[in-house]
Amino acid sequence: MSAGYSEGGSYFTQAVDKQRAFYASGKTKDVGWRCGMIKQLAESIIQNASRFSETQAQDGVCPSDMTGAAGMMTGAMYFYLGNVGKWAAAVELEDTMQFERRGGVECDWLCVSEPKGLVLNIAPWNAPVLLSVLPCLGALAAGNCCVIKPPDATPATSKLLEEIITASMPAEAVTVVQGGPQVCEGLIDLGFDHIMFTGGTDIGRLVMQRAAKTLTPVTLELGGKNPVFIDAMDDGLLGAAVRELIQTKRYFSGEFCQCHDILLVVEEIFERFMQELKKGIDALGEGRMVRLIHAKHYQRVKKMLECHKGETVPTPPACDDEGLKMPLTAIVGPQVDDLIMQEEIFGPLWVVQKVSSLQDAVRCANSIPTGKPLISYYYGQNMENASSWQTGTSSGSLAINAGPMRLQSNFNAAIHGVGNSGLGGASIWGQHVFDTFSHKKHVVRPKDGAFANSIWAGPPYVPKL
Repeated sequence: MSAGYSEGGSYFTQAVDKQRAFYASGKTKDVGWRCGMIKQLAESIIQNASRFSETQAQDGVCPSDMTGAAGMMTGAMYFYLGNVGKWAAAVELEDTMQFERRGGVECDWLCVSEPKGLVLNIAPWNAPVLLSVLPCLGALAAGNCCVIKPPDATPATSKLLEEIITASMPAEAVTVVQGGPQVCEGLIDLGFDHIMFTGGTDIGRLVMQRAAKTLTPVTLELGGKNPVFIDAMDDGLLGAAVRELIQTKRYFSGEFCQCHDILLVVEEIFERFMQELKKGIDALGEGRMVRLIHAKHYQRVKKMLECHKGETVPTPPACDDEGLKMPLTAIVGPQVDDLIMQEEIFGPLWVVQKVSSLQDAVRCANSIPTGKPLISYYYGQNMENASSWQTGTSSGSLAINAGPMRLQSNFNAAIHGVGNSGLGGASIWGQHVFDTFSHKKHVVRPKDGAFANSIWAGPPYVPKL
């Protein structure tokens, strides 16, 4: 818990008051200020990528190497710098009122993007630096001030983040506040203009419930059991798909909201798929064992591995309780009441279910207990089936014969959930995020000095020229 909270929350209350006063000055509406803050924040993180790699390794974040994340941040920075001026400009709107009802008064219509004010970003432990900073870049692009609450589960990384941002950013623009649940609750109670939360569904519900007390709008980036329909395919595509499944789980230890969770394998390819999956996992050797973030999460996923009514493929070696390591493993044919079927896995396991057809797979995807997923995947060669999967299922995003890396490579495409996997806009990058943290104010202004009276107030005033 931060020292500030132990003093009654005075530290972060003062920090928020300072941001409110600065925001009221109107300086954040200047596009030059926004671009300067974006560049300053992003470069301070990018220049310290190697230090963050060390602290993330210390905290057990997987992957700990910040090289890839620094590249994403660099791309996002330049995308914002090249587009903020255009996005912030007022947009002219067409007047849809019937000409004969205008009473001789023509009006100019505008849509003005104005910042919401103060944004609170509550970041998760699986990407503590990237998801502390990327939403903040979007908030700055839209002209907001931002408070970052980094995860308390990654103490070394959160401490370094606070150190670097405090040294490189004006506190009235960006402030880091550390602490656990009580600090988070205290921040929410201050009544921000928007809250951004990335994490699990259960905590997301608590954030939304608390935010409702001050009617604070909330963006929730959550998760779910991302389904994959494994359709008929040749050996080449099958090999590529299985490599993607295995290496994505291994690279992130499964602790990634876009990981494949439940594999719905059409029966005509089921045996070939299982052979290829088993062969690929066996080929990992000692690399099959991956480390999870901390003991509580490790025990949760270990229970999924050990307590089910399905079959484990390949036969797993013993878990390493001291090292918090467990093996990549497929759970084939679990029962609907098994824990692994009731929750997002967020670990190095998959559920594998045999399905008889595309229609059967769609039915399964649409009845997942965790609700609509963040991502769904189609892997196969029948593009008619791919289109049917696209129209027949609902998810935040969809990847057809692609992994999550390509899915999150386009600044014009949002990563956001639907239903239980997220709501309230986007948070990663691009104009979607700018719009999330902006209010769209519509403006009407009569031309030529006229006054557009309402119908109950008599005829409009049109000055004589």
